[in-house]
Amino acid sequence: MSDGDKAISPSDAIFARGYAAAIKPLLGVTGAVGQNQLILTSPPTQRGIAAGSDVDSKYTNYQIYKMADALQDAETPVLGGSDVGSYIDQLENYVAWIHLPDAYASETNKKWLKNAEAEFASVAKASRALEKEARKDYKDDGSTMSFEQWASINYEEVGVARRKTQIAETDLQQAQQAVNGALASKLQAFRKRFDNAKNQRDGVPGYNMKAMPQREATGGTTYVPEYSIDTYPQAVEHWYNITKGTTPESVKRDQIVKIQIDQGQKTSWKDLGFKDVRGGGRVGFWPFLYADVKSRHTVERRELNTEGQESNIDVKLAMVGVLKFDVKPGLWDAADIKTLFPDLRPGHPEDVLGPKFARVTSVLVGYDVQLTVNFGAKLAEEVGKIYDEVKENGGGLTIFGIRVSVEAGGRSKENDEYRFDGIKWDKTKGSLTLTPSTGQLTPTFLGAVAQRFH
Repeated sequence: MSDGDKAISPSDAIFARGYAAAIKPLLGVTGAVGQNQLILTSPPTQRGIAAGSDVDSKYTNYQIYKMADALQDAETPVLGGSDVGSYIDQLENYVAWIHLPDAYASETNKKWLKNAEAEFASVAKASRALEKEARKDYKDDGSTMSFEQWASINYEEVGVARRKTQIAETDLQQAQQAVNGALASKLQAFRKRFDNAKNQRDGVPGYNMKAMPQREATGGTTYVPEYSIDTYPQAVEHWYNITKGTTPESVKRDQIVKIQIDQGQKTSWKDLGFKDVRGGGRVGFWPFLYADVKSRHTVERRELNTEGQESNIDVKLAMVGVLKFDVKPGLWDAADIKTLFPDLRPGHPEDVLGPKFARVTSVLVGYDVQLTVNFGAKLAEEVGKIYDEVKENGGGLTIFGIRVSVEAGGRSKENDEYRFDGIKWDKTKGSLTLTPSTGQLTPTFLGAVAQRFH
């Protein structure tokens, strides 16, 4: 079982739902969630999008695109918890399978269309199977490159299969035009939007945007489908200026998110928009607290058993700032495509724009997020033992998704995570505090609202 499918324990689920209930009003959702809305959470160590005057806007654009275009698994309650493909690719795929009436077409053109549909169905099915296998290898590889970049180097068969599919789709489009006339022209207009968005060489205002996949300009520039998050760069710049030149201890963190355990106990996954939940996600928080302790040539796992003890744990996030931002696709979007063209041809992928997927519509971002966890006496004793064992033998401790070294000078890993300067254990109070490094150009994703397709 992969991390993305790993079942979340009943105890951890209480913390997960409590966290979701705490950030829900900050995401602008009061009362019941909207139809097909999902409330997603994110570990306070998951990087947001770098922005501000010290960051090239093209790099910010790429990070916005990478986050916004990634579809979410509608059974995984964690933002980014499962890689299930691209929104614009799903739109293209749906359009490719739309069924149009052919009552007034000639028999010759009908036959052409029938053959073109069969050929497209065959090559598209083979391409999907190949790409599914490639995405599995990509996930196992743990590459920091986008899937497209990785596949062009490591799985060239994906590109070959896509080109075959494109040739078959072109023939299908021509047959549709001959048979369906005006309706086929409408579909072609949608395809033109997607082509404009995916034009990597030339800018098409409103459809694509200039982007830089790597922080340094040496990585080159390209164009990607346009997504926007209004006022986001200005907000990050403001937060950065507040903390610039300060020490972690002197920063004023007066924005508080407190997890209420009773809310986690009485809130159901259904209350958060989920029909079913399979796991905690690839970037999940769980277990709530565990440690990897060095032992000669091996590493041993220690886990805090919180079952039945949830009410003896107090979790608080304090930060410099927290804001919700709406995520908007460019002019290429076709959000109403299923209403306009509800019928698909036999053999279509069952999950295309289906309820297994959801698209992020807004994100909750925090800056300079500090985590404080207070434990009741019994649990505090267990935590102290785990902490002392790691400190004595070496290793790392993870709590609520934040992993740091307990050793002197220990920090969280850079990679795709927000950096923390270390961990403070107050034995007398039974309190663990993790304080972030100051002056970071990247805030933290705390959660999101996603819209499930129906």
